Amino acid sequence: MNSSGGDDQFQVGDAMGRASGSGGLLLFAAICWKLLPGHCSLLILLSAGIAWLGASGTLWVAWKYLRRTLKVGCYEQRRSR
Repeated sequence: MNSSGGDDQFQVGDAMGRASGSGGLLLFAAICWKLLPGHCSLLILLSAGIAWLGASGTLWVAWKYLRRTLKVGCYEQRRSR
């Protein structure tokens, strides 16, 4: 492992990306589960995919903003050097 903390920062970002993607996937599944039985499947799948992308992106941006604002984790270590 690198002493600069670059590997740790990458792993944290990777884990958060997976978590935000999973949150978006839950939204996708909920939309499909509730709306597919009675509506056009193409429109529902397209809408659910857009919702997945939007939710995942929003979670990712919010996490990056909070992390920089609160100065936690690797950002705080890097700035103090």
